[in-house]
Amino acid sequence: GEFCKAKDFVHGHFERHWEQGKVTGAIYHGGKSYMEFIGRVYGMFAYFNPLHADLHPATRQMDSEVVRMTLRMYQGDDTC
Repeated sequence: GEFCKAKDFVHGHFERHWEQGKVTGAIYHGGKSYMEFIGRVYGMFAYFNPLHADLHPATRQMDSEVVRMTLRMYQGDDTC
């Protein structure tokens, strides 16, 4: 409907700028296949509420992995 048309227009308009190299530092792009992969993964977990990790154990695992990666980036250890 109307919403989808507006969404597609806006997406196409802004996507065009970074694909043409007119923006730098604002888009983290690993290629089309990577973006499709991220979209599929996000779609699998987008409705999970991380406040209820007991119902969605994968959420707790992902949170843990993000914390670990962040610690590594800043040379943290397991005592942090």
